[in-house]
Amino acid sequence: MVVLPQAEPIAGGFGVCKDGVSLLAGSGSGAVGTSVEMERAIEDLKHDLVLKFLSSRPSIDVLRVQIIKTWGFSKVPMISFMVNHHVLLHLANEKHYIHAWAREGRVVAGCQFQIFNWSANFDVNKEPSIVPQWIFLPDLPLHLYRLNCLQSFATGFGRFLGTDNATLYCTRATWARMCVEVDL
Repeated sequence: MVVLPQAEPIAGGFGVCKDGVSLLAGSGSGAVGTSVEMERAIEDLKHDLVLKFLSSRPSIDVLRVQIIKTWGFSKVPMISFMVNHHVLLHLANEKHYIHAWAREGRVVAGCQFQIFNWSANFDVNKEPSIVPQWIFLPDLPLHLYRLNCLQSFATGFGRFLGTDNATLYCTRATWARMCVEVDL
C-alpha cells in the first residue's frame, strides 16, 4: 500500500505537499507531479478568463462566433464550458487577455455575464475579489494623458490595464479614463 503525503488543499482538489510534490485527488484516485510541472501547467493558463453567465449560457458555437465577430481578436480564442454557467476563455496572448479583461461590454449573444481572472485557486462557487474597474479622472490636465502618467496614477488603485482611445489620443480633454485591476 502506498501512502501519499498530506497536501495543503486549494480549489479543485489540488494540493501542494511540503516536499514540493503536487497532488491532484479526485474520485478516489490521485495524480502526482512536481511543483515545477504544476507551475508550467498554471503558466499555460495565464491568459485565461472565466465568463460567468447570469441566467442562460449560449452554445459554444454561438459564443465563438460572437466573440470573434465583436471582440476584435487577431487569433481565435479557445472556449471551454465549465460548470454552473461558467465558460473558460483561453486567449492567445497578453494583448488579447488585457483587451478582454478590461472590456466594458458584459453581454454576448444577448446573455449577460461577469468576467473573472482565472487562477489555480479559482472556485466556481466563490466570486474572486480581483476585478477590472474603469476610473474617471475629471479635469485632468491634458499633458498628463500620457500612458506613463496614467500608469503612475493607477498604482494608487491597483494594476494598470489600459485606457480608452479618447484618452489615449486626447480627443476628449474634459476627463481621462483608465482601467485598473483592483482587489475589492
